Amino acid sequence: MANLETIVDALADALEQIEGLYVFKVPAQVHTPCAQIVPQKVDFAGTMGRGCEDWEFVIRILISTASQSAAQDELFKYFGQAKDIKDVIENHRPLNDGSAADTVFVKTAEDYGRLYEVEGIPYRGIEFIVEVTA
Repeated sequence: MANLETIVDALADALEQIEGLYVFKVPAQVHTPCAQIVPQKVDFAGTMGRGCEDWEFVIRILISTASQSAAQDELFKYFGQAKDIKDVIENHRPLNDGSAADTVFVKTAEDYGRLYEVEGIPYRGIEFIVEVTA
């Protein structure tokens, strides 16, 4: 079984393949456009009755709101690239070959355009829900 740090590192490595996207493993850090990796939950009695753990992560893409129209254009680009983000994560070998995880699945892209606030600064975003079995 992989640990949380190993899985987060593998997710970050996968996302760093997307040109121009900053990747943060600590949700409090923002430099846009960025992806934040946020662990949501873990089921310790997951797959195969404790043989593996089932993890859920949110990959949050944040865009600056300095210009609302530019923010929407940028966010639309990442929403339009949802398949690319899904492919980058799901095809990253450490996330599906047993070294960091056994399987990974990008379940949904949701909350398009949602307003997030980090340290008092507003950002627009979209969230990708990622399921990992390790």
